[in-house]
Parts: sequence; C-alpha cells; structure tokens
Amino acid sequence: MLQFKYEKYDAIILADVLHYLQPLQQIQAIKKCLQSLNENGILIIRDGNKDLAQRHKGTKITEFFSTTFSGFNKTTENGLSYISGSLIHEVADEQQMQCTEIDPSKYTSNMIFVIKKTTAAIHAAV
Repeated sequence: MLQFKYEKYDAIILADVLHYLQPLQQIQAIKKCLQSLNENGILIIRDGNKDLAQRHKGTKITEFFSTTFSGFNKTTENGLSYISGSLIHEVADEQQMQCTEIDPSKYTSNMIFVIKKTTAAIHAAV
C-alpha cells in the first residue's frame, strides 16, 4: 500500500491493516491516503487503538489467534505494531482535518476513526 499510486477518491477505507506496518509506515500510509481525498472526502480507519490499554489486551488475543494459532493472517519478522488513537488524531490535526471516533466494541480496542477533508483544509493547503 505504500508503493501504490493513488488517484483522487471520495472515500478510502483502511480496515485492520495499519497494525501490520511499522510506526513510520503507518503515518506515511495515513498521510498518503489523506492527500488522495477529494474535497469533502473521508478516510475511514478501523484498527486497534493501543491507547485503550485494558481493552487492547482483547485485540492482541484476537490477532494472536488470527496470525499465530490459525495462520489466517501473516506477519513479518517485525511483528505487529499497534497504532495509538492519539497519533491518528495528531496526523489529522496536522493535515487540518476533522477526526471523529466510533467505538463499536466493549471487549477490544478496535475503533473506527473517520477523518474528513473539509473545504477549509483544502483552502489552507493552497
């Protein structure tokens, strides 16, 4: 996804993918997606939020079963690197975009972050 040549999109969804990247790659991927949004476009990120320490244990368990026990998903020698929700908000703020959260889970740290590219952000970038 870091090598992909992005065009312009109304929406991009990153679902359960960022934790397979290392921290700097995560930031690169988010910024690349944000820069590829049309006016009023949205980036939806669903991933584990390591800021939620207690619930994050549940996410780690589900990923263990997914990557190690069942072998359904594959990891590299670097393993998994979970992103923090505060970092997602920082990147959105840096790009002058609005970030909101949807918290659909009681037992895991899996969150949905919705980042919107507003007209104000577009004019600020020009």
